Amino acid sequence: MKTSSIKRITDLVAENKCKFISLKYLGNDGALQQLDIPSSQLLLEEEFKNNYSEFEVLDQHVFLDPFRSLPTLTAFCYHHSSSVAKLRDLQDLEGAVADISFWVMEHHAEGYVAKKNQVDPFDIYSNFRADIALILEQIGIKVISHYHGKTRGELIIKISSKGLLKLADDVVVTRFIINNCSISYNLKITLTKKEETNLFIRCDVNGVKKLQVDSCLSLYQKVVS
Repeated sequence: MKTSSIKRITDLVAENKCKFISLKYLGNDGALQQLDIPSSQLLLEEEFKNNYSEFEVLDQHVFLDPFRSLPTLTAFCYHHSSSVAKLRDLQDLEGAVADISFWVMEHHAEGYVAKKNQVDPFDIYSNFRADIALILEQIGIKVISHYHGKTRGELIIKISSKGLLKLADDVVVTRFIINNCSISYNLKITLTKKEETNLFIRCDVNGVKKLQVDSCLSLYQKVVS
């Protein structure tokens, strides 16, 4: 871990009186993993640097975790033993936008009808999406819009990033926020649904390039191809 990253983490831990640091990263299977560390370990900077040398912190994705009961600093990272980490030096593509779909797996209220861009009061999940969007904006992820999708229980958050590689990182963080917000609302959701596309990506490469992928790992693999 870089000295500059350790200093930033140390400053944020002190500022927010954090008890723990949670390092989050993608494993080789594309699943998000985490390692929680007592913040007291920062007192021994060189030892901390050596113990976690395989982690490279994404400085734009370090924030006070809004879902933990004890003050915890969450830091999204590349893990050097992961195949995904090999992508970190790729040249970003410009103008990247992602439509992230997810589905509420609940028995809906009587009279509920699935309709794209459903309006209140029939859009019963507008406050749920708004809370997700607010948290994303607070941690530095640009939200373009959020709306009801065309299928039953489908909700969509549209985000944008400066490039395709950063967008892949932002999608991972967004899914983390979606999952945690769903628990706060006592909603059961799924990020994948049979015969449906979870991610719809657009980026400017000699015009408009469109990608349809079903997972974050697939998105990273698209960046390589």
